[in-house]
Amino acid sequence: MRTLIRGGAVVDVDGARRADVLIEGERIADVGNAFDVSGADVFDATGGLVIPGAIDPHTHFDLRVGAVRSADDFETGTIAAACGGTTCVIDFAGAGREPPDDALREWHAKARGRAVIDYGFHLTCTSVPQNAADARAHFEWMASEGVTSVKLYMAYPDRLMVDDETLSRAFAAGGETAVRVSVHAEDGHEIERLASDALVRGDTGPTAITRVRPPSVEASAITRAAHLAHEAGGSVYVVHLSSAAGLDAVRSARREGTTVLAETCPQYLFLTDERLEGPPDEAAGFVCAPPLRSPTDRDALWAGLADGTIQVAATDHCPFTNADRAHGTLAKQEHWRTFARSPAASPVWRRASRSSIRESATAGCLSNAGLTRSQVHRLGCSASITSRDPCGQARTPPWA
Repeated sequence: MRTLIRGGAVVDVDGARRADVLIEGERIADVGNAFDVSGADVFDATGGLVIPGAIDPHTHFDLRVGAVRSADDFETGTIAAACGGTTCVIDFAGAGREPPDDALREWHAKARGRAVIDYGFHLTCTSVPQNAADARAHFEWMASEGVTSVKLYMAYPDRLMVDDETLSRAFAAGGETAVRVSVHAEDGHEIERLASDALVRGDTGPTAITRVRPPSVEASAITRAAHLAHEAGGSVYVVHLSSAAGLDAVRSARREGTTVLAETCPQYLFLTDERLEGPPDEAAGFVCAPPLRSPTDRDALWAGLADGTIQVAATDHCPFTNADRAHGTLAKQEHWRTFARSPAASPVWRRASRSSIRESATAGCLSNAGLTRSQVHRLGCSASITSRDPCGQARTPPWA
């Protein structure tokens, strides 16, 4: 099967240029002009942007959180992703402390026959064998199952948080097996202390989450994780970076010789903590963890993307319906009563323009945010491509 994408502005790490893209089967055969189109299906992209399909490496489909479950499953979630120009997602398998093989089996069952785009899994990791050889074998087993990345939590002590010894074992095993180790970097013990103090003084509305989870708990956790990774001979990937303080901690760790990769999300790039100041039931829709930050933090993250300090933009897509947000995470409650019991999902907003996409390409952000250079317009590369109107609306190509 031959497909020609004609008339669009091809945008990738090299910038923007007028060119056509010829696809043979599922691979890019050529990029240029004046192709022989005999026998090819022609997709007219005139006036549009032809960009690599996005990889979203941070989603939470069909995830149970207490008494509620994230609203998108692998069918609705991947359809939404495709409509937005995303051609691959990497979801986190595991909801708590279940054995990893059980988690992986469950997530395969959730995705099988439902996903409409490519997908992969990270594994949520809450324990690592104490014996170094056993830990290495455990990580090698994950890689053999097609899972080459894990996530450990430094927060949520009741469900997910691990101690420093577990983190160190994970970093060591990851370094030996090339399994990427990512962390939810917030100081869980400090959050628990701040939350307890807030509840005592009656500070329970949506804005309280900014005081319970301030930038300092993110920055201190990043510093600690980076130190442990360095000592173990490994590296660390920081998910959903949200603050200028956290960004400074990433830079400091790199100056000290630690390999640190950083990811941020649309909610921290486009929304600020002002969204939490409205009527409580409305503001609860903008509660997420880490919380929305100040305009100063937002600007620092944009600068971090522009200068390459932040390598990845991902969604942390974990949606809840308004009804589930109103209910909260406890089974017996009829309405959330405090910030601690409102589902901490990520509100994802999409915004794009011709100029911002071109500027991102020139700065290399399209390649970086897409994880690998396989997502650029190169001969022989996978033809994961999307066409967008200048306003950012994805077009549906004939092969979708």
